[in-house]
Amino acid sequence: MQNLKSKILKYKKIIFLFSLFSFLFSLFYVSTAYAQLSSIGIATYLKINDSKVEDGDIIVASENGYKISTKTYDPKIVGVVSTNPAISIKSAESKNGFPVVVNSTAYVKVTNLTGNIKKGDFITSSSIPGTGMKALDSGSVVGEAVESVDFSKKGEIKQVEITVNPHFAQFNLSIG
Repeated sequence: MQNLKSKILKYKKIIFLFSLFSFLFSLFYVSTAYAQLSSIGIATYLKINDSKVEDGDIIVASENGYKISTKTYDPKIVGVVSTNPAISIKSAESKNGFPVVVNSTAYVKVTNLTGNIKKGDFITSSSIPGTGMKALDSGSVVGEAVESVDFSKKGEIKQVEITVNPHFAQFNLSIG
């Protein structure tokens, strides 16, 4: 009887792993056949204290909770709003919140205030609410561009895929 229970448990584990593999495979390969912007990140729902929150907005922490970024190189960057994340975690307290990716890949709104964005450029917050720009100086960044984007006119806003990893980036470090 004990041997039968262990075999059943073994098969349940195999079925679970196969199901998980199938889910992940369909998530990354089947969903790419559609022309929609999405994140492959895990999002957590945060209550954002702004009236107009959009997909791709950069979110920062403040004394009054979370809000859309409004200043350049904001040191309190938390992550990026992603209305179509691969996985989202929602609690009872965050039922009125927005899905925010804090570490993975997501699409972020960007502008050309500091020029076109090339793959590998760091993205930081700008003075345009919720919108990022190419980082040219040392400071807080939301992540790194996974793709390039060119702008056709000044002040244009587009979305670019980035690896979300809020941190301080040091440029032009010289060691004497």
